[in-house]
Amino acid sequence: MNLSELLQAKELEDIRVLNGKANLERVISSVESSETPDIADYLSPNALLITTAMAFKDNQEGLCHLIRELSALPCAGMAIKLGRFIDYLENQVVETADACGFPLLQIPMYLTLGEVYHRMLALLWNNENENLVYALNMQRQFYNLIHQGAALGKLANNLGMILKVPIFILDLFGEMCASCNATRQQEKMAVDIFLKHGHKERNIGKFDTVFSMDGALSISAYPITVANYNTHYLVMMTREETLTHVSEFVLEQILLIFSVYFYKSLYRDYHEIRMRENYLRQLIDPDPEESVSEKKMISEGTKFGIRNYGSYTVIVGKLRGLEGKVFNSIRFMRREEQYILIYDLLKKRLEKESGRDILIFPDTGSWSYVILVQRSTAKLDEHLTRIHEELKRVIDVHLEFTYGNLVNYFSHIQGSWRKAMDGFQQGLPQDESLPVRQYRPLNILDHLKYLSKEYIDIEELCLRTLHGLSDPGDAAAAELKKTLRAYLNAQCSITDTASTLFLHRNTVRNRIRQCEKILNGDLNDPDFRLQVQLSLMFMDA
Repeated sequence: MNLSELLQAKELEDIRVLNGKANLERVISSVESSETPDIADYLSPNALLITTAMAFKDNQEGLCHLIRELSALPCAGMAIKLGRFIDYLENQVVETADACGFPLLQIPMYLTLGEVYHRMLALLWNNENENLVYALNMQRQFYNLIHQGAALGKLANNLGMILKVPIFILDLFGEMCASCNATRQQEKMAVDIFLKHGHKERNIGKFDTVFSMDGALSISAYPITVANYNTHYLVMMTREETLTHVSEFVLEQILLIFSVYFYKSLYRDYHEIRMRENYLRQLIDPDPEESVSEKKMISEGTKFGIRNYGSYTVIVGKLRGLEGKVFNSIRFMRREEQYILIYDLLKKRLEKESGRDILIFPDTGSWSYVILVQRSTAKLDEHLTRIHEELKRVIDVHLEFTYGNLVNYFSHIQGSWRKAMDGFQQGLPQDESLPVRQYRPLNILDHLKYLSKEYIDIEELCLRTLHGLSDPGDAAAAELKKTLRAYLNAQCSITDTASTLFLHRNTVRNRIRQCEKILNGDLNDPDFRLQVQLSLMFMDA
């Protein structure tokens, strides 16, 4: 309830507003009476102060200071009984109140402070009781709709009829989930303004004002918390600062109702995740004792969108920093809720937009997503990069993608998945900072490097073979190593090496002799030459 509504009551018809620029739209939640000059330190926000201003009878300058403090609190206003200690308010007091839009009310002499106090409280309590009954009835109505399985659009339409303003339900990525009482232009305006503000700015209350042809519009966003996250927002477009016919308590109940809906939706999404993950397990890690034919696997996968195209590529998207964590399917924590939100985003951004040429399969065990591309899709790398950047910006998570190889048979999808997973385990030759890394077939050197990590201390082997040539800080050794590398690449031709390095043949010959002396070996020996060449390649890799 605001002050204007309260003063319209018959019981308060004798209360008079003293200043012309009083903002009577201020919310009033309680009434308090005090004569202490430091009441601003103890007054509840949105309370109306009833007083005789006894403490300021000889100091109306101090009353000006109090008004400024109360206005900033915020306080609903001050009702003063003039004639007891202060006969009239000086101009500076009224001007201070007008400058703040702070309401000053006069209590007539024939009313006691106690009478005014009890009348106002009775009106407020009656209003709160009405709000409580209204909120409970509305809550029952919406819970029945949720229990009956009503879609989000139906809930939004019912809410729109109650609020009588354009409303929008957006997810935290700015996707429009439902709307009511709104035109297409208003939907676009709401999304654009929502995305313009950061995640921290989308708190309760008005966060922007836009100007349309028929006046100013206030855009307000109210977060809807599900398990641990503000996953969605109720956005409203009004022509007032607040919805005067809807109390904060009623609004809290509305947000709670939508929290229940989205919590139910979260578990519905997880049920789908389990079904898709079970199918994925049969596809990439089949039980040898329960062999399923390719034809049956394709048939079972049609409900997920599997098609027999004869061309498949697997891309694995993995969340960074969750290695070793166990997915808690009993009670969703922040990371589990995050995982499901990202799964839903990938389905919207990739699966839906591609006409299901791209399918998303979850792998909760490794906190990753298996993206099955059934037909080549243009600019897929750009889509994945945008998703990576969006997740980093909105919820501060890093989702990185690695391609597997292209396969032409459905039964070979497992191999493409392994190649994509190998990309994370072995590392790829591209820039590690890139969110999307392409598949490249490994050559024999790549395989040797991979084997060396498990079975050989390759660095020690190279140092033992190259001796003094392995010292990166020795300029002379670096020059000899450069000549040696060019000599081996030129099939041990002094002439070709000299031509490549723009050196005299004798210079090359002398340097190769120095290298043989440091290496303590003969480069004419094919076995020794191979060891040196491999050591140089590993040191440069």
